[in-house]
Amino acid sequence: MRNEMKRVLLGNSGIEVTELCFGTLTMSCLQTDMPSAEGGRIIAHALELGVDFIDTAQAYRTYEHVAAAIKRRKNKPVIATKSHARTYEEMNKAVEQALEIMGLDRLDIFLFHLTRSEEDYLDRRGAIDCLLEYKQKGLIRALGLSTHTLEGLKPAFNHTEIEIVLACINSKGLGINDASLDQFLPALRKLHAQGKGVYAMKPLGGGHLFHDVAPSLNFVRRLDTVDVLAVGMKSVAEVEMNVCIFNDQPVPAQVQERAKQVSKQLKIYTHICQGCGSCVAHCDQGALSLQDEKVVVDQSKCILCGYCAEECPVFCIRVI
Repeated sequence: MRNEMKRVLLGNSGIEVTELCFGTLTMSCLQTDMPSAEGGRIIAHALELGVDFIDTAQAYRTYEHVAAAIKRRKNKPVIATKSHARTYEEMNKAVEQALEIMGLDRLDIFLFHLTRSEEDYLDRRGAIDCLLEYKQKGLIRALGLSTHTLEGLKPAFNHTEIEIVLACINSKGLGINDASLDQFLPALRKLHAQGKGVYAMKPLGGGHLFHDVAPSLNFVRRLDTVDVLAVGMKSVAEVEMNVCIFNDQPVPAQVQERAKQVSKQLKIYTHICQGCGSCVAHCDQGALSLQDEKVVVDQSKCILCGYCAEECPVFCIRVI
C-alpha cells in the first residue's frame, strides 16, 4: 500500500493537501464517542499511510484525538476546524481552545460551522471580526464555511474572506436540505471557478452509501467542482480501504472483509428531528416509530437499507 497520495490545492488559498481528508465526526461525541487514545491511533495510521488533512470541529470534541495522533510527528498535517460561535468572545474562546488542546502554533483552516443563509452569516459579525483578526496576525491561514444548503453557499459568493467551502455532496444528494444535487452542483462550480477551495463532506451520505463505498467516493472524486473529500473513519480497516480507493488501487480482500465487520447502526439526531413521520411511513421493516413526536429506531428490525434517509427533509438519520 503506497503512501504517495494525490495532492491538490484548495482553490487560491495556497494550502496543499491530500485528496483524502480524515473526517473525525464519526469518532466524536455526536456519534460513536470514541476514547481519544483509540481515535488518535486510527488517525495516526491514516497519517502513516500518507493522509495529511484532518477535519474536526469544536462541537465534535475530537481535539484530543487529533492531538494524540500528531504529537509525535515532525511534519504536522493540515487541520481544519469549525465553530458555531456567533460573538467575538465566543469565537475567541473557540480559537484558543483549538490551539491549546491540539498543541498548535496556528490553525490552517477555520470554518463558520453550518451557515444557513446570508442573514445567518451576517448574524455572526462578532465571530467574523475575531477570525479576521487572527488571520491578520498569521494565526489562521484561511477562513471558510460549512453548509448543508444552497442558501448557505451564498456568503461564499458575497464575502471575499471566505476562501474555502465545506459542502455536503454525494451521489444521492443526501443531506442537501433545500435543493437537489442538480441545483447544488452548478453553484459549487461557480464558486470553484472563482478560486474558492471546495471540499466535500458526507460523500457516503452520512453512512447510508456504505454498501457502495468505492463507486460513491469515485462519483464525488470525478466532479470538477470538488478538490478534496472528507471521509469519516472509525477503524483501521476503513482507513486502509479508503487509502486504497484514493490511490486507485484494488482493495485487498482481507481489508474489505475487516471493513465490513465494523459495526454500524442507525442513529436518529432527535434534536433535529421534526417528527413529521415520513421516514416511518416508508420503512417496510417496521423499524421506525414515533414516540413523543420524535422518531426512534428498533435496531433489532433495522436492516440499514438507508431508504429512510431519502425521505427525511432535515437529514436527521445517519448510519454510524
